[in-house]
Amino acid sequence: APLTRPRTLLNAAGALASRQPLQARYCWQPALAQRLAERLQQPGPAFDLVHVEHLRGAEYGRWIQQHLRTNGQAAPVVWDSVDCISLLFEQTARHSLSRLGRWVARLELSRTRRYEGASVRAFAGVLATSPRDAAALAGLAGGAEQAPRVRVLPNGVDSNYFVPPEQPAHETRVVLTGKMSYHANVTAALRLVNEIMPHVWRQSPDVQVVIAGSAPPRAVRQLASERVRVTGFVPDLRPHLQAATVAAAPIPYGAGIQNKVLEAMACGLPVVASPQASSALEARPGEELWVAGEPAEFAAALVRLLADPALRQRLGQAGRQYVVRRHRWDGIVGDLERMYDDFISAAHQHTH
Repeated sequence: APLTRPRTLLNAAGALASRQPLQARYCWQPALAQRLAERLQQPGPAFDLVHVEHLRGAEYGRWIQQHLRTNGQAAPVVWDSVDCISLLFEQTARHSLSRLGRWVARLELSRTRRYEGASVRAFAGVLATSPRDAAALAGLAGGAEQAPRVRVLPNGVDSNYFVPPEQPAHETRVVLTGKMSYHANVTAALRLVNEIMPHVWRQSPDVQVVIAGSAPPRAVRQLASERVRVTGFVPDLRPHLQAATVAAAPIPYGAGIQNKVLEAMACGLPVVASPQASSALEARPGEELWVAGEPAEFAAALVRLLADPALRQRLGQAGRQYVVRRHRWDGIVGDLERMYDDFISAAHQHTH
């Protein structure tokens, strides 16, 4: 069902006039809700389970749950929150370099905390991509007694799609990937070029930086120079990862798992990541990826890797092995199916 600009503006106005967060109301489309209701009323086999994605889909989950109960159906509704948005907003309000991002986060924070806590209690099961996000969601819902309702399901990466290059990169290049309209990625790009790379360039003036990702705002586009390339949208990230020497992920705040880190590691690219970008991963610092915090420390890690091909190869190979071992989609799908079985069994026990 098309989500038109007038509809999103109407939704935003309705959210501001209520206690709902903008994220929860933004994607509401009555025509889609009606189609869902009609589908649930059609004769035929009952649904086993309903999976609803993200905070923007939670309202549809509540709508579906209401109609299932009205029709006497016991299918559990599982809310895949992906990330705890309240946790993200707490960090955005403190650390974002975007004035609009900070203002929106402060406006939304209390509403989102209430809504996410109520959603954890409302649905049969909740999924989150990291233990930190799962704990935050359980805390919003009331603490330890809610923790069993929230399961951790990490993100995956297609390790047959993201693969190492046939030949190692010859240029000295640092790459940062991600959707550049996202405020945390904007902050990371500004931090990389303005705070980290000056340390690197003092020792290695020929190092190039590539910032690859869609919809870069003016602040990111203005970073472009002889040493910095800002690509904008690219149809395929793999050539940029495979041509790089090192991947940088100086994310100052965030939630969930950073797919940019997993994709780079899957390509056998050594990664230097901030503690915030690596906290949801079980990768071993110094062995499967490099973790660095302050700009000078981050720059020192980049310089060391840029100067040591053997270290790059060792770190890149170990990083790829970690991704194949812990983040292959087939393993994650198996975990999800087992969680589905648990939620379905619990729903049947509740009805009987």
